[in-house]
Amino acid sequence: DSASTWYIKAAEVLAPVDSVNYSTLAVSYLGLGAVAARLSNFERGLVYFNRVEALALDYHNPSLQANAVSCKATLLGDEEKYDEAVPVALRGLAIAQETGENNSITALAGTLAICYIKLGKPEQALAYSKMALKNALDRHSANEMISANYVLGYNYVELKQYKIAKDYLLAGLELAEKNNEVDNITNAYGQLASAYEGLGLYKEALLYRNKYSDIRDSLLGGESAGRIAEVETKYRVAQKDKELAQKDKVLLQN
Repeated sequence: DSASTWYIKAAEVLAPVDSVNYSTLAVSYLGLGAVAARLSNFERGLVYFNRVEALALDYHNPSLQANAVSCKATLLGDEEKYDEAVPVALRGLAIAQETGENNSITALAGTLAICYIKLGKPEQALAYSKMALKNALDRHSANEMISANYVLGYNYVELKQYKIAKDYLLAGLELAEKNNEVDNITNAYGQLASAYEGLGLYKEALLYRNKYSDIRDSLLGGESAGRIAEVETKYRVAQKDKELAQKDKVLLQN
């Protein structure tokens, strides 16, 4: 991979490390860790992120440390090791809050929220979901607002508060579409389908389920039709009920 080659060469050029070049070396390690994670080589990614944290500790850089810990927590979450990700993310959040380093708070709070949701604890997740969005808004960061709106919307879906969920998901989707953030657009479509289904609006649920499926098909080469068929059936049943209700109304009027 060309990105990996570039980061490795940069790391070689910078050896030995000192107080002048350590931050550039850290950027190389962060890049290598991100490439490894993208290739699902989680162990290698963790090695590089650990190196970044070691550099941060050696050179007393709490912002860099919080970033490294955030990357580790995200990687563990991506690997579905939610129980392991939670204490790592809590440690990173504590570092960021104690030192006033806000750069990593949205990501760390978002990771905690997702992990708690995946662990079946959406009530516990909510405080972190709200923290992620507040920090993103305070920082006026469009990219952070996209992910934070999605996380909070997803959280409310899991709490079965579908109307609130819909509003946050639509807000995040609007920003994601403006910035062409395909991953976040896909995620928003999936959760909007669930939110509209929870509201009993099966036509809208089917619309977003199909949008979700179309993107997933193009990215992954296939999507199970079972879930779509289930929503479509509910929509058709709801339409039939509506038609019958209209007929009953006419009969009563006559």
